[in-house]
Amino acid sequence: MTAATVSEAAPAPSSASGRPGRWRQAARMLRLEVRHSAFVWCLPLLVVLFIYDPYRTAAGYPALWPLRSTVVLNKFWPDMVVFAAGFSAWAGSREGRRNIGDLLGTTARPAWTRQLCSLAGTACWVVAAFLAGVIALYVRDSQQATWGGPPAAPVIVGVLGLVAVCAVAFTLGALFPGRFTAPIVAVALMIITLYAFRQAVGDTGGAAGAIGVLSPDGGVPGDDWGLFAPVSVGVPIVQGAFMAGVVLAALGVLGLSARAGGAGWRGGRSAVAAGGARLRAADG
Repeated sequence: MTAATVSEAAPAPSSASGRPGRWRQAARMLRLEVRHSAFVWCLPLLVVLFIYDPYRTAAGYPALWPLRSTVVLNKFWPDMVVFAAGFSAWAGSREGRRNIGDLLGTTARPAWTRQLCSLAGTACWVVAAFLAGVIALYVRDSQQATWGGPPAAPVIVGVLGLVAVCAVAFTLGALFPGRFTAPIVAVALMIITLYAFRQAVGDTGGAAGAIGVLSPDGGVPGDDWGLFAPVSVGVPIVQGAFMAGVVLAALGVLGLSARAGGAGWRGGRSAVAAGGARLRAADG
């Protein structure tokens, strides 16, 4: 039996059999990013900040679920923004800071896949820390509240908001790598958060008022919030949809950039122009 006969007799590997291997490699890369994430070093500081800000604030409110759950977005979420933005931007600028773009350009996988795993590793720690704080708040409230149940809307909006912050900061870090990118991005996103909170409290109209509504930390609750004043259900839906759109936009910018191995903005514009010309030809 010749080698040609053996090669003809051997079945060709199907594309379906290669998919589990790809997912396995992605899971392994994600596990490595989670294990080696620098976000772990800020967890003790976050615990101290959580105890002295949202936890103590919730303890000062009456034992009512609608009222105490407001600290999830009003206090805890802004505390997490600066850490999520800083460490995500630091992870995004890692390849540019170490000048290993040419070395990683020879890898078999696209750069966008590698960067998505790095972003997911940081986002996993951010979301896990946020959910741990929410669980601690809700467990204490469940021991003191006499009626009602834990609302899920603040948790969902908070998770989507933190993922959006991580995606934007990671993209900025990947596009503008440098030692000072992470602190600049963290301070900038924190200023934007404070500005949106100010617009929400001031109840201004126009574009500034829309920014305040879309911000997760969109107001300070009154003493009768959720009891005599109805809780708006539509606002969390709009906020969640907006944050999901921000995530998709940031990932799209990251994929189009030349640093992520994409076609770059010129290639993107060429693709859009070619698509428009094809549509015009089809109409003709």
